[in-house]
Amino acid sequence: MLDKAPNGKVSDLLNALDKALSTGEVEHAVDLFQTDCYWRDLVTFTWNIKTMEGKEQVRDMLKARLADTKPSNWRIADGEDASEADGITESWIQFETGVARGFGHMRLKDGRIWTLLTTMSELKGHEEPVGFDRPMGAKHGAERNRTTWKEDREAEATELGYSRQPYCVIVGGGGSPAAPAQCADNHRRKKRKARRQLAQALQVALPA
Repeated sequence: MLDKAPNGKVSDLLNALDKALSTGEVEHAVDLFQTDCYWRDLVTFTWNIKTMEGKEQVRDMLKARLADTKPSNWRIADGEDASEADGITESWIQFETGVARGFGHMRLKDGRIWTLLTTMSELKGHEEPVGFDRPMGAKHGAERNRTTWKEDREAEATELGYSRQPYCVIVGGGGSPAAPAQCADNHRRKKRKARRQLAQALQVALPA
């Protein structure tokens, strides 16, 4: 009998995982993992960045988070196909939780999950506006009482955080606390250098 194609192997395992997690059968879910497995979760299950190593840590995490997370609809990601090489079957996957949609990657070894990555791609009810739902950028054509970009910017600076709240707030997004200051300092340095070069070209003295 011929072996199943990679898509079939991945789909069968995802169906089994979906059933076990949807019904709260933690032990059945854990049995789908290799003994030396790794599950890297980015926010989706743990609301943190965490790696579970081995079945015991996977079991502990599921016991603590499964009821709140409510994962479901595990499947191969749209537009993707599983692949197989050197005894490892892998695929990009997608799934849902009670509050979010997720995307990830899974590798199988000997028919069980060897590595699993789960990431949160969007919160339900707060989807990223795309296509015609995106905010308009440049406005073309004549429009009565249309505000200028400068007026829009000034209104935003006045209202944002007071009468109107931001879409999101990013804290420490640069990875280094000093990064914003360094960027500002680099900008000032480049600006001063450009002014000096312009002054030299025009042969004028800059104020101290």
